[in-house]
Amino acid sequence: MGVPELSCDGVAIVRFRSEEARLSHIGDREASAIMKADERETFAQPVREVSVLSDIQEGLDDEIGPLKFFMCVRRSSGGSVDRFHADWTTRITRPMTAALQAHSIAFSHSQNVARPDFPDAATGPYCDLVEEFDCTDPAAFANSVRSILSGCPVELASFTAVWTAPRVLHRA
Repeated sequence: MGVPELSCDGVAIVRFRSEEARLSHIGDREASAIMKADERETFAQPVREVSVLSDIQEGLDDEIGPLKFFMCVRRSSGGSVDRFHADWTTRITRPMTAALQAHSIAFSHSQNVARPDFPDAATGPYCDLVEEFDCTDPAAFANSVRSILSGCPVELASFTAVWTAPRVLHRA
């Protein structure tokens, strides 16, 4: 598809129903100790170094498919995050989702925009946003979006991507 591969074994997502639920979860020392132990055993590096605290901005629906495409997007210029987000959404996200819907390829999409209040703001977020698509056919997906992604100006953004097979461990 022409998108550089993200070097990872998988992607973990934790979604919270509210900010209060997220803060409660973070404040739970027992759960935190369990998660830290699991993190050391499961992941090659600390999760905080490759985490994105984000808010979902746009989406088609929330159905989980047999395959999930994650694309981590980093803005190229030092301009405002809001301006970048608007440009990316207009020039890339909306044409991608339109092409995928026109061919009935992706049935779920979420655009997850990094929050500026991420605890490690001094080092900056891992990326500025993550596009997340669920689908059944990676080849058809690639054919539908190849020209859109290859047309992304380098002065706008760079991106890496990974395909995963989702597995829901807990649904609250």
